[in-house]
Amino acid sequence: MKINIKTNVKKLSKELNAVQMKQIPFATANAINQTAFQTRKQLQKDMDTIFRNGAAGFTKKGVLVKKANKKFLEGNVFINKEQSKYLEKQVFGGVRREGFYIPIPFRNRVKTNNQGNLTKAQLKSLISKKKNKVLIINGVRGVYDVSKDRPILLVAMQQKTTKYDNPKFDFFNLGRRVISKNFKKNYINKLKHALRTA
Repeated sequence: MKINIKTNVKKLSKELNAVQMKQIPFATANAINQTAFQTRKQLQKDMDTIFRNGAAGFTKKGVLVKKANKKFLEGNVFINKEQSKYLEKQVFGGVRREGFYIPIPFRNRVKTNNQGNLTKAQLKSLISKKKNKVLIINGVRGVYDVSKDRPILLVAMQQKTTKYDNPKFDFFNLGRRVISKNFKKNYINKLKHALRTA
């Protein structure tokens, strides 16, 4: 998942002379990069607004920028491969299939993170405790506390797929909105600065 930032700056630069024209690649690359980082920042804010209880820090860190330079006037704002594995369905919709059972914790029995999820480390810790066992009882596979008179389900591990009928995170349109708002202004400012310091 990535958004390309590239543009034709001829209209914005049509009144420059030959000497000034030499500053265009430098100004354009800087404007693209400034716009890319503005887009990244806004997308991270959007994640906090769109996702329940805000996005996890790891998720926000997955929004990355590939910078432009004066020889390659194109920048990219993209989602890192690791975060794309679960964000893809939030962007495009569809069914998220897992190669393992998804843990579904009982919040009043198991401590979870701010998003209400159980981390891999927390799950491993629960399974490693002597009082807990992974069992299937009445067709429900999960981690049970077996220290009581009867096993108590702590984490259900049944759901293998999650269906996203209505994608929440409109990555492309949200990103393009920031680019449309900021690029022209950034370019003009960067070009003025380049001409002053040339």
